Amino acid sequence: MMTKIDTKALNQELKIPNAQIATEEVISFYREYRNVNPEKCAEYLKLVLNNKSYQLSNAEKAELKFCYGHCCFLMDEKKRALEIYQDLLPDINHLSSEKYKCSLHINLGVLNSMLKDYGMALHHFFRALDYSEGLRKSQIFMNIGMVYIEQKSYDKALEYITKSEQIKTALEDHNGLVLVYSNLGTIHREMGELDLSASCLEIAIRISKQHQNHTYRQKVLEEKARTEIARKDYKSALESIEAAFLILETFKSSESDLELLLLKADVLLKTNDTQKAEVALQKASAFIDYENVYDQNLLVEYYNAEIELKKQQGKVNEALETAEKLISLQKEVYLNSKSNSISYILEKKEDEIEILEKRNKKIEQQKNELAEYSFIFAHDLKEPIRTVSSFATLLHRRYADSADEDLKEYLDYILDGVGQMDQKLNSLLTYIQIGDDKIKETTNLTELINQVVNEDMKTSFKQTQHELFISELPDLPIIRKDFRTLFFHLFQNALKFKKEDQPLTLSIHAYEANGMHNIMINDNGIGIAEEYQEKIFGLFKRLDRTKNTGAGIGLALCKKVVQMHGGTISVESKEGEGSTFTISLPR
Repeated sequence: MMTKIDTKALNQELKIPNAQIATEEVISFYREYRNVNPEKCAEYLKLVLNNKSYQLSNAEKAELKFCYGHCCFLMDEKKRALEIYQDLLPDINHLSSEKYKCSLHINLGVLNSMLKDYGMALHHFFRALDYSEGLRKSQIFMNIGMVYIEQKSYDKALEYITKSEQIKTALEDHNGLVLVYSNLGTIHREMGELDLSASCLEIAIRISKQHQNHTYRQKVLEEKARTEIARKDYKSALESIEAAFLILETFKSSESDLELLLLKADVLLKTNDTQKAEVALQKASAFIDYENVYDQNLLVEYYNAEIELKKQQGKVNEALETAEKLISLQKEVYLNSKSNSISYILEKKEDEIEILEKRNKKIEQQKNELAEYSFIFAHDLKEPIRTVSSFATLLHRRYADSADEDLKEYLDYILDGVGQMDQKLNSLLTYIQIGDDKIKETTNLTELINQVVNEDMKTSFKQTQHELFISELPDLPIIRKDFRTLFFHLFQNALKFKKEDQPLTLSIHAYEANGMHNIMINDNGIGIAEEYQEKIFGLFKRLDRTKNTGAGIGLALCKKVVQMHGGTISVESKEGEGSTFTISLPR
């Protein structure tokens, strides 16, 4: 059966009266002949898309573009198909059916997977799930699992291949189940579970025999051979490879022929049968030349096998010559991968930016929700703590004159623990609220520090011998309230860890370097051991448990304040020689 379009249309403008009929005709032709003649389908589609006399609707353009991209995909023009599909993404809602939308993301996933961009492949496969159900959903799960196999994330691969298996079993998709169990065999082998791998592959072979699925069975036999090699059952491996070759005599695939020849050579080399291994590699070499094989992974396998053969034959010079070819090929693989990665990064930049923006928006939303939950949780905990504190205080007063010293001691422990918990919750609430006020104002740091010393910490400093030296500090755009809290905790830390036999000396000065404002706070306290200098900025980290004052959150709070201003905070210290905290903020 032929359509109304004939071959003459390729040599002249299409003689179709209007755009609607043109669209219907070429899409009808595409649906009927895309698998047998994608080249001609692509030409017809391109003619209609490029004919400026047709006033195509957005929906018609989108459908024609999708069909054209699919033809390029079928013709193995990966880069062209990828360009067309990516160009179509912003107009995906113009596609007439959910099936088209699903196929667009599936094909983008497959293309990105072929081009080793596994992150982008997974993105599109997961998007395709939004438009799928039934067998199509099971195939997407299969694709996701296969990407995870390529990434060697076998736990994830197992999760998604199992999801595919559940759907295919329920819908009795026997052909699909052959691939499912073949992939499960691969996963279990790579996880070192060789018995499970063999069992899965036997199931795949049994299903393929029952339902006359010869094409998939060849792939299963290849995987079975790999598992048998892993079990060092080389005789069975050779039998599986020969059985796969028999299937290939009917269903030809040059790539599969070459893979099996290389697999056979690998087994023969492992059993030191150099004569038969040489014959297999000669056939592989002839195949590579005749079929113009460019698959670099297969070529690397071939060269590695050739080197091993020459080593076993004692032909050291020939092994070295082949090694040089292998090195040259691996350099080419590396350079191509770098070139391709740069090219694809540029080509899909806008799509990736959109994904990142959505992801960042979701993360920001989750962060806000978490902060809100943490605030409510910490705030609500204070009520039962107040209740425990009140009743413990009443009991302490009632039994103050009691002779039971143990009871008094236990009540003291309760009150002390409740007090520490209340302090921790107050500190946690303060930590959560850092950054709530996002308004920055230009602030003189010298003036702000004097407020902290003379107002917030007046009593503490009055009770402690100290000397305070403040050099000229810059005016900076900061959230004033948060920085006031920051200096409070830094000074409180210095007072807590001063040397008992010396007055506290605090000196504060600033300098600019590498585009940053740096504020240094130096003290002459007991110092911090080197192994603790990174840990002290963590939540609830108290290095000296004998000093029960404080919740262990002060320096974590300081770090959060500085980070929210785009800066960093660090410490340099030696035990017994004091500490220097440095706050670096962008100019």
